[in-house]
Amino acid sequence: MGYDEKRLSYGNSVIYLLDSSEYEGGRRRATDMNWSSKIYNICESLVQKNQLVLYWLEDNEGNGLERSFVREELQIIPPDIEYSPQWVLAI
Repeated sequence: MGYDEKRLSYGNSVIYLLDSSEYEGGRRRATDMNWSSKIYNICESLVQKNQLVLYWLEDNEGNGLERSFVREELQIIPPDIEYSPQWVLAI
């Protein structure tokens, strides 16, 4: 990757692939979601020579996540997609 990797822009809305520690009870169940239930925006990126680009995310309220992500852990949400309300996903 590195040089040839296509960078995501700050205007992209994304969801991220959940880490195994983020599952309820610490173990994966068949009913667990694979992707975050909230949409985030890219707020910062770090480009280093011969390294993958790292991205930091924040939600619409400005709350950031503690960890960074690489492109393969992010899924771009097109602007014309209507995502389910958070209260529906929390049930």
